[in-house]
Amino acid sequence: MIILLAKSDSSDNNNNNDEYSLEIERKFKRSICTYFIQPIQFDFINIAELGELLSHPNQWSGIILTSKRCIDALMMSIEPSNNRHLLKVVQFFTVGTATRTYLLDKLSIDSKGYHAGNSEDLARFIVEQYKTNDSNDHRPLLYPCSRIRTDPLMKILNENNISVHEIHCYNTLANQNLDDDFRKFKTFLSTLITSEMQIEIPIVFFSPSGVDNLYDHIQRYLHDNESSILLRYIAFGRQTAQRIESKNMNVWFTVSTPNAQSLADDLYRKIFDK
Repeated sequence: MIILLAKSDSSDNNNNNDEYSLEIERKFKRSICTYFIQPIQFDFINIAELGELLSHPNQWSGIILTSKRCIDALMMSIEPSNNRHLLKVVQFFTVGTATRTYLLDKLSIDSKGYHAGNSEDLARFIVEQYKTNDSNDHRPLLYPCSRIRTDPLMKILNENNISVHEIHCYNTLANQNLDDDFRKFKTFLSTLITSEMQIEIPIVFFSPSGVDNLYDHIQRYLHDNESSILLRYIAFGRQTAQRIESKNMNVWFTVSTPNAQSLADDLYRKIFDK
């Protein structure tokens, strides 16, 4: 079996050192081949403005980071003034263990709420934190995010009278090399299968924008009438699953927790525990 990961962090189509490749190899003992296609690329914006906001850490009750790209933007914004030490006084909230680990690796800062599988669950965690602590801290939370964010985080926090200052720090764009990447993938497939073979290919989507940007290419390159390819769609998060369904594609399953180990374990159960 070949599994296609629509993952923006991998610069190499066959990145065998990626945590997802390693976890799948651990679980399946090389019986599954992983292949990466980057659906999106990023254009960072408002970096100077973000740096100015971060230079006054005491005006924030916390900082919310929902992706690695938010951390990249944060690092870019503090680099010119070398003010990373100021961030030690602020509490951080992150979505998922991957984002938490990235923050630890880059800035040696730990965070809360990382067990939340998506931004909606993180928002509810923050609300509970405020209620539990009976907080009289009325300073806003700082939320660097994508310009096209679709999560309900701000809505949930505002409904619970928690102020949030949102700043867009990057644009999410379609990868300009997708046609070439899919041609390479088709060539890769041709070295492994013949026209008489039926092959099952799970495609793992990590974000709604990944679904949007890959949809036309999947139809063009993998959905021709002569193809013996059976596609299975796997989602990271409810919003990604909803976006897959909006394209009239069936979600095979949604990963139980947004990390590499859960993907490998859930995939194994789906295949063998029928």
